[in-house]
Amino acid sequence: MTTPPGSGQGEAVAWVESPLQLLSAIEAHAAGQLGARTRAWPRLVGAGMAEFLTAFEGVPLPEGFSIDRPEPGRHPLRDRRIAAFGIGDVFSGQIQRDMLAGTGDTRLVLLDDGLITRAAVRRLAEPGWQPLVRDSAAFHLGRQLLGARARQQLLRAAGRGRLSLFTAMTLAPEHARALEEAGARIITHAFPWLASLPVTEEFPEPNIVIGSAMVADRLIPADRYREWVLSIAKIAPTRYFPHRRTHTGLLDELRAHPAITVEETGLPVELRLRGLSSGQHVYCLPTSALQSLGLLLRAAGVTLHPRPIPDSWWLPQVPAAERSYLNSFTENNGGLRA
Repeated sequence: MTTPPGSGQGEAVAWVESPLQLLSAIEAHAAGQLGARTRAWPRLVGAGMAEFLTAFEGVPLPEGFSIDRPEPGRHPLRDRRIAAFGIGDVFSGQIQRDMLAGTGDTRLVLLDDGLITRAAVRRLAEPGWQPLVRDSAAFHLGRQLLGARARQQLLRAAGRGRLSLFTAMTLAPEHARALEEAGARIITHAFPWLASLPVTEEFPEPNIVIGSAMVADRLIPADRYREWVLSIAKIAPTRYFPHRRTHTGLLDELRAHPAITVEETGLPVELRLRGLSSGQHVYCLPTSALQSLGLLLRAAGVTLHPRPIPDSWWLPQVPAAERSYLNSFTENNGGLRA
């Protein structure tokens, strides 16, 4: 993978639906991979996204970057004034519908979307029928056809030198190679803009737990998850950072525990945990935060404890392929670069 010089010029729009997607858009802009002026258009559909944006208001943004409301009726992919379009969620039906009429001369920049990024890269890289749809939409023919058309448009853009992937994720080498051979550029980063911000928070607890959405997503049972968190609190005082999709009943139970301090949702852990230091421990289930925190904290002496999901935890409806895929993020600390 290579890191080409910045190509940002003109106006860019980044369509984002989660905090990580927004952080990735900011990093891409700061690295010159979007536009001289980039406007992030957040879609307020995800749990806690509005609260995150409110908490994010005090964060200084790089020059030329702004966070705006999407303009009704404006479609950046059909707007010749837009030089580049940042795609936070390549599986988004709305994005894929906008791509139906083609993408013209607009540069397309795929941004990180957590664990799903590697799945998107695999479906772009592997031959055959690989529509860009989530597993939950796998049996809807209309979504399959739309996802197949979107994949075709992205690969066509790659062949014309107009597709890039801006990522901090570790990719399967064979998928990265196939994507580059199709004409796409892969630009890697280690969150330099985020690392440059002043540290504004410190947490004294020896143990930090990054909350997971696996219970809300019906992957594992709540009782096993609760037992895991409580087992960490038995070791030492623990600060718990909930996922945006967390049942309030569980949070109330954890707040009542004398050794656990529960944080409010808001800013992502990539922003809040940069002040951790040697001797502190971060515990998590499979999560993309393994990648980002590993890059941000690699020089601080913080120990990461990724916990793979045991076979006995998985709910019966979770396919074996998904179990293996999620647990792969905990292998060798999720494949973190040293």
